[in-house]
This record gives sequence, C-alpha cells and structure tokens, in this order.
Amino acid sequence: MRDALALAYTHLGNVAGNNERPNLGDARGAMELFQKVRVIREKLIAEDPANREQRLALSGTWSRIGARILNGTADDSSVTVKRYRYRGSAIPTP
Repeated sequence: MRDALALAYTHLGNVAGNNERPNLGDARGAMELFQKVRVIREKLIAEDPANREQRLALSGTWSRIGARILNGTADDSSVTVKRYRYRGSAIPTP
C-alpha cells in the first residue's frame, strides 16, 4: 500500500513540476511531493534493507529532488542539498 502511495506521489510530482517533462510549473509542490516519496521509501527500506526494488525507486526519487536543486527550483534546499550531495543518486548497499 505504501509503495503504491509513493508511486502516486511520484506521478503527481512529475505532473506538478518535473522540468524534464511537460508540467504545471509548480516546482515547490513537486518538491513537497518528492520529499513525501523520499520519506515513504526510506521507511520501506529501513524495514527491508535488502529490497533492491525500493532502493532503486529511492535512487530515482533522489534524482528528481536533485534536479529541482540543480535547476534552482527548490526553495528549501539547505538540508536537502547536503543530503543529496552525500548520497548522490547511487543506490547505497545494506
């Protein structure tokens, strides 16, 4: 159920403001949605660290967050930038 919710938030974020696709121009809304996805995926990984599918999905989420930061469309980038630079878009190993 939480995986489906994370996927729905990802789709909504893409429609709201994924600058790699046609979107509604709501970068702030997209960032909020991608942050929700990040929290859900990190919890799922904490419960099952060996789940490669969730780790890959989290990598994609960090990539979307990073794109907002790199394009200057993220307002709340202070903590997020530090975390993104630390993690990059690599899939961490358990």
